Amino acid sequence: MSRALYERRDGKGTVATFTTEVVAAATATRSSADAASTRLLEALRAASLRIGLDATNGVTSVEGIDRALDAAVASDASLADERAALRDVCSDDGWRRGLAAAGLCAIPGAAAANEAAERTACVRVPGFGETTMRLAGTCGADEGGTPAFQFVGRLRGEAAFAGEPGAPPSIAGAADVAGVTGDATTSYPTHDGPPSQGEWTLTVPFANGFVVKTTTKFTLVRK
Repeated sequence: MSRALYERRDGKGTVATFTTEVVAAATATRSSADAASTRLLEALRAASLRIGLDATNGVTSVEGIDRALDAAVASDASLADERAALRDVCSDDGWRRGLAAAGLCAIPGAAAANEAAERTACVRVPGFGETTMRLAGTCGADEGGTPAFQFVGRLRGEAAFAGEPGAPPSIAGAADVAGVTGDATTSYPTHDGPPSQGEWTLTVPFANGFVVKTTTKFTLVRK
């Protein structure tokens, strides 16, 4: 990884931006949480990242993010809380789920314009664990006119979860499962090949009015 950037928006809409390009600048004036964020970003810079891709089924694995951040915590235990807070948006499994939901998954068959389509996405809700979201949509075109599938989905309130539930943000309260939504657009230059680009946004509302929105984008360049 050559560069890492992290944006955090508070309840008033103020955005704090941290990037490895300026990670060493004025860290003494930052809060302890902000300083921890910058040090974790520095751990990502120059880390080796391996993404496993299958020609038919898309992304199969992501390795390197957890290793780099866990090594940073091992050398500085004060980063542990910030590492835990970032795990849902910056981890091997988080990136794998996001890339697959954005379209690095099984290649769909050819579809006519406005033809209905569907697929599923694995999502994680803090405090509950992982579950499957059904996405439904149509075949259309992206902003550049390239053939694209556009999907939306919403969890059911009674959705079944599996795996380690983890904890929701300490100030946010419990997640509103029935309010969790997903939105994906995946562009395909050919009907029988892998996608050229994709975007996935998962929105998780919480009881205390907080909303966590995570967006994953990719551009696949074939040589």
